[in-house]
Order: sequence, then structure tokens, then C-alpha cells
Amino acid sequence: MEHPLKLDPPPVLHVEEVVERIGFGRFQIQLLFMIGLPLFADCMEIFLIAFIALDVQREFQCSDLVLSFLTCIVFVGMFFGSIFFGMLSDYIGREVTFTTAITLTTVGGLLNAHSTNAPSFILTRGLCGLGIGGSHVGITLFLEFLPTQSRSLYLSIIQFCGALGAVLECCLAWALQNHSWRWLVRCTAIPAAISALCTLFLPQSPRYLLVRNRPTDAAKVYQQVAKQNGKEDTLPTDFEISSVIKDGEQFSLAHRLRGLHEDPQMRRLTWALCAVWFTVSFSYYGLVFLSATIRTSSRDELHWTLLLISLAEFPAYYLAHRIAGSKGRRNGMTAVALFGMLPMAVLGLQDYFPSAVLLPTMFFARCAFATLFALVVLYTPEAFPTAMRSTACGLTNAFSRIAGAVTPFVSFRLRAVSVMAAGGVYVGVLCMGMVATQMLPFETNGRALRDVVGGSSR
Repeated sequence: MEHPLKLDPPPVLHVEEVVERIGFGRFQIQLLFMIGLPLFADCMEIFLIAFIALDVQREFQCSDLVLSFLTCIVFVGMFFGSIFFGMLSDYIGREVTFTTAITLTTVGGLLNAHSTNAPSFILTRGLCGLGIGGSHVGITLFLEFLPTQSRSLYLSIIQFCGALGAVLECCLAWALQNHSWRWLVRCTAIPAAISALCTLFLPQSPRYLLVRNRPTDAAKVYQQVAKQNGKEDTLPTDFEISSVIKDGEQFSLAHRLRGLHEDPQMRRLTWALCAVWFTVSFSYYGLVFLSATIRTSSRDELHWTLLLISLAEFPAYYLAHRIAGSKGRRNGMTAVALFGMLPMAVLGLQDYFPSAVLLPTMFFARCAFATLFALVVLYTPEAFPTAMRSTACGLTNAFSRIAGAVTPFVSFRLRAVSVMAAGGVYVGVLCMGMVATQMLPFETNGRALRDVVGGSSR
């Protein structure tokens, strides 16, 4: 009697093993472009207000108080967008959420150019900010396709796209300085419209599929990635990915929020990062607004000065990569925050220094804060598990948006009363942030991504 042949079950691989086998290649380079372009467009929209605020104030005859609201409303929108799109991303997926966010940014930007009064300007700029708030979803998606040793370099490179956006906005503002501010708003919205089309081709995150109990679909995505990278031979023809979740409860909103609060390590991590995000955004955007108040002999000179200061972002991302790999993310953030206090203290005492000192001081400060920003962006998605990564990133990012909304009042209103008091506030906030970085419970350098709370990070 013949016995039927027993077929060997397909091999079961851990998700980290699959990612490391596939490595970095053509697929990730294409993904870098598709996510980098929207981040480029978002940064252009953020920096736009620094160039048009005074023109808008004159046209709509706004008070200084309304001017502060005009400059901060985009951050109010980003606050709500960060939380909303973070939760949505963990529920319906990364690629759909990111496409929705950048589309909203485009619509808000185009409508903003046709504002007829201050309220309509505030409403449309807030709508634009709502879409920009979802930018962290793209970084999360990119991270979830990267091998462990590639994360520091390529997350720094993708943030470099934002620096290019800031520099291009300076160049656009200079080129269009003799035209209505509405033309600058329209031109700024063009990259967002192009990037919205690019995001239609984004893939779904296999890690998201795993926490949705869809390991077969996740394996198919990885097979396609391996094919694009020319690494088909690194994966078996037929394989399974070990499940990281046993039931759908892990993916409910209530479970995600409960996990951030009830787990002691997650609770400490979340609130420490909220403080760090507040610090870095308060300092970074505060410096941007302070830069726009530099006394220059002409508007042309102001644009060139802001462009020179923006160039400080380029070495910042290289520094972030080097620091993250040698000193670690956590200690690197502490050191950079400490160094950032010096230029802010000088700016607070600018009445006692010659004007020639201000430009290099602002350049150094911009470099320091951009480096700090890059390190925080690198650490945050690495630290949280996949099941709640976007929700947690949205929550911590929201605190940076609160800081962005508050800092114009310090940069414009408090500075008008006392430059020294404004400088003292920024130094004090940096001290708080430095303490918060040391409260972070662990280092993520060389640590594999987790998929659930308490999951292994091999």
C-alpha cells in the first residue's frame, strides 16, 4: 500500500529576518522619492508664513495680535492633524492616510491664495496645517521598510528633503518679492499637488498587515520588494511570517491608548517624548520667526539673510546621522540641546553684541536645532511598537505643534517687550528638554523594531 507523500510545511520567518534578507535597494530608493517629495512640499508650506505674514497684515489691516494668530494657525491645524492622521494610520493603513493628508495640504494651500480677509486666511491656512500634521505617517511607512543598520542614514536623508523645501521657499520668496503674496502661496502649493499624485503609488506596510493578522498579504508585499531589489533568491519561494498578534483587540483605538498609558515603560516614553518634541519645535520655529525679524537695509537683503541661515540645515542631517550612530539617539539629543543653549543665550543678549555676530549665531543655532529635530524624528518611530506607532507618533508630534503655535507669541510679542526675556524663555525650555531626553527609558540605536507592547526587539 502506497503512502501519500507528506509535504513539508513552508518555513516560518520572523519579520525582522525578512527585512534584513531583503536589505536596502531599488524599492527603498523609489519609496524615498515618493515620501520625500511630500515632506519637501510640507516644509515649503510651513516656512511660507514667515515670508508673507507682514504683507498679509498690511493687506487685511490686522493688529499685531491677529498677526500672531496668522502665524500660529498652521500649527493649530498640524496639532489636530497629527493626532487624527496618526490614529487613522493605525486603523486603515499608512499609504491611504498619507495620501489623504498631502491632498488636504494641497487643497488648503490653493484655497489660501484666494483668501479675501483675515478669517478666510486663517481658515484655509489651518486646513493646510491639518494636512501637514499627517507628514509623520510617511516617515513611519518608510521606517517600516528599512533594515536596522540603514535607519539612521536614510531617515536623515529623507529629512534632508525638508531642508531642500525650506531653501526653495526662500528662493521662491526672493524671486517673487515684487509680486503679490498670493503668487508665492500658489507656487508653494504646486509641489504638494505633484506629490499627492506620487503617493497614489505607495505600497502598504507589511508590518501594518501583520498586526492586522494578515501575514499572507505581508509575505506577498515582501516578495515584491525582494523582486524589485533583485534579492528573490534570499527568500524561499513559499514562506510564512510568524504572527505578531493573536486577536483584533490589539488594534482597537482603546487598546492602543490604554497600552500607552498602562504599560509603565510606554507611559514614561510617551510623556518624555512629548516634552522633547515640545522643546525642539519651540526652539526651532522660534528661531525661524526670530530670523524673520532681523533688521536689514532692504527686503532683498532680508531674503538672502534667511537663505543663508536656512543653509545650516544641510550639515545638520549629516551630523544627526553621525551622532546617532556614534553617541546614540538619546545621548545625542541631550548633547545637542546643551549646545543649542549657547546661541539662544547670545540672541537674548543681542543688544550687547555687534550686529555682525547675529548672523553666524543664528546659523549655528539653526544647525543645532535642525540636528536635534532629526534625532527626535529618528528616535520616535523606532521606540514605539507597530500596533500603536502612528498613534504614538501623532500624539508626541501634537506637542510639537502646540509649541509651534505658542512660539510666535514669544518671538514677536514678548521680544517686542524684552529681547532678554524672550531669550531666557528659549534657554529655559531647552533646559527642560535636556532633562526630558535623559528620562527616555531606552536607546534605539541598533535595536530591532517591536510590533506589539512587550514584543521582542531582537
